[in-house]
Amino acid sequence: MNKAKDILRKWVVESSPSTEEVVKEVAQSLRGVDVVSYGPEQLPAGPEVESGALIVVEGRADVILLMKCGIKNVIALNGTKVPDTIIKLTKDKEVTAFLDGDRAGDLILKELQQVADIDYVARAPFGKEVEESTPKEVMRALRERVPINEAKPIAGTGYDRPERGYDRPPDRPERYERQDRGYGRGRYDRGGERGFGRDRDRGYDRPSYDRPGFERQPIPSTPEAPPPTPQLTKPNLPPPVFDVAKDLRGSLEAIVFDETGRELSKMPVSELAEKIPSIDNANVVLFDGVVTQRLLDIAVTKNIKYVIGDRVSDGAKRPPNVSVMTLTDLSSFGPA
Repeated sequence: MNKAKDILRKWVVESSPSTEEVVKEVAQSLRGVDVVSYGPEQLPAGPEVESGALIVVEGRADVILLMKCGIKNVIALNGTKVPDTIIKLTKDKEVTAFLDGDRAGDLILKELQQVADIDYVARAPFGKEVEESTPKEVMRALRERVPINEAKPIAGTGYDRPERGYDRPPDRPERYERQDRGYGRGRYDRGGERGFGRDRDRGYDRPSYDRPGFERQPIPSTPEAPPPTPQLTKPNLPPPVFDVAKDLRGSLEAIVFDETGRELSKMPVSELAEKIPSIDNANVVLFDGVVTQRLLDIAVTKNIKYVIGDRVSDGAKRPPNVSVMTLTDLSSFGPA
């Protein structure tokens, strides 16, 4: 028994880690990992970017946030154009696109669907960017990711932000009667006897929105689509193309027409580049997505005259024998 006690005492003294060592090891595990640069484009990424699964985000700040949440298999697009490195990485991995909860995120989603192999989509809360999300919101968004074929654009969900109404609830009328009792909110309450606003002592009043002659200026709304491309001539398109284009935005669909306006094929935007080469007599490609250079190259080989999308990718070179325009351009012309 004494020998066993000696062995145990020796183990505690020599082998048991000290408090300092424990604290050092814990601090080391909590220390942030540096963002790495990946691929020829030097894309911001986590150190486990080559692991089995992959999360694609928009920018470096998004990568940093996810790494703070313990997610290291992440890489950033670093712009609106999808880099070749991302396209290659998505071919043989399970990929989740984690995008901002706004229209910019919708546009990036459309482009990813056309050139990359995405399996799932996660979105930041409505109106927020990924980098603005809390760790709790990040984890919830990734848990609630949806398959790519079920992903819907944020701008087309019909979500309305709740208005800050201060209507009096029927069961609590007394909470909202302070103004009538004469002890409203301090410096802005100049109507009651007990008002104690500082501006009144200075000999002037703040402008009132209820005074005659004051007119509220309407807040300009954010346009839902990019402005028309300048210096475009009216296209010679059959009426069915204009009719279909009216309800196309937000559908993530593509329709191919022949020269007479007959519909040849209809498909998801993600399958457009793959299926167009097998469609004969195509004259017009109309789709709710981004016009990429790859798509324009295919249009040239198939002698397609019109390529019409929601947006034209930055840097895409317009072929001389292909008329390239946006849905907004088309709506400004109307049927002939």
